[in-house]
Amino acid sequence: MQTKSEFNKILLFILSIFPGAGHMYLGYMKSGVSFMILFLSTIALGTELYMNLFFFLLPIIWFYSFFDVWQK
Repeated sequence: MQTKSEFNKILLFILSIFPGAGHMYLGYMKSGVSFMILFLSTIALGTELYMNLFFFLLPIIWFYSFFDVWQK
């Protein structure tokens, strides 16, 4: 049987896969919304302008967001 803290860590891991959702789960709403907007706008600009530079930034944003959640 999983304890409540183990369940919260599993849920946090699942939510931290999408940038910003883990921050919002922890209560950092402004930070979470900022990461979501940054990630989604990078995808939108890269798609709209056909620039691969924006897609190069996606893993950097994702890794920073993922590991920032686990540090908080």
